[in-house]
Amino acid sequence: MRTSVGGPFSFYHDHRGGNVLALGLGYIIANKMSRPVKQLIEASAQVSQGNLAPVIGPISKSEIGLLQKNIQRDVDLSSGKG
Repeated sequence: MRTSVGGPFSFYHDHRGGNVLALGLGYIIANKMSRPVKQLIEASAQVSQGNLAPVIGPISKSEIGLLQKNIQRDVDLSSGKG
């Protein structure tokens, strides 16, 4: 039988490591998911400033990848590459 040391907040103290791990993994996953979007935002800003050869970045395998391919195709057509 387990005895509670620390009163009503002992559950929190027992799982601090798991909470830190969950926060760390959440940060890593969110950063990985938002990186292609940030690259597309930067590329669209470059196009609006006249650069018709922006760096789109590596093409993702998600729905963002489809958007990346479409933007790359549009940029290629605008610059005469397509």
